[in-house]
Amino acid sequence: MTHWQIAIETSCRLGSVALLRQDRPVEQIVLAADQRTAQTLAPALHRLLTSLRAAGGSLGGISVSVGPGSFTGLRIGVTAAKSLAYALGCQVAAVDTLQAMILPMRRDFPQQNGYDAVLNAYRGQVFWRREAHDGQPLVATQVVDQTDWRGRLNEPNLVVAGDVWAGREWATQWQMTQHGRLTKSDYWTPQAVEVGRLGWAAHRLGQTTDPLNLKPNYLRESAAAEQKKLKTPGANS
Repeated sequence: MTHWQIAIETSCRLGSVALLRQDRPVEQIVLAADQRTAQTLAPALHRLLTSLRAAGGSLGGISVSVGPGSFTGLRIGVTAAKSLAYALGCQVAAVDTLQAMILPMRRDFPQQNGYDAVLNAYRGQVFWRREAHDGQPLVATQVVDQTDWRGRLNEPNLVVAGDVWAGREWATQWQMTQHGRLTKSDYWTPQAVEVGRLGWAAHRLGQTTDPLNLKPNYLRESAAAEQKKLKTPGANS
């Protein structure tokens, strides 16, 4: 039986959902950037489920981006994946957001020394991951100071996706001296289709999660939580 899956990506401002047969995309819907994800996600999922029923298929699994990324966006996406999986009796594949960004880079720019996915974490920090051309992690997904990440850009022939340095003078100099490549903005937002492709591999290997145990991977506390700790006597003792 063909394995059908729905993939959900809501870690960034421009979210998306996709319907796939195994790892082959059937339909992807990009959520409207000028509306709240909570408003647009449910209708988009309903449309994909309608397409699935019209094709005579049944849902075999769900793949969802669990972070890092927007706190609100991740909560919405993970909650939707949990609810849908629980209702339909499906397992969920939890996918790293930055892995989903790197996957198309490895496909479109083969045999480079490394691939960086970088998202603005604000407060002078970035979410960062680096992979080799075969997909092996060279730097696991983490949050670091932006200056620390810049200090690790001395590897030649790196391909980088991320908007944290677009238009910066030092970025242009880095590309010239290190023969690196800053990708176009098409690669700066993770896509549900890529989440589904990674998720399918996880489903095949049995690397899935019970819906009730699914959680976002924020990597750090929100600014509000950190401020609350600072204002609470004895919180840092």
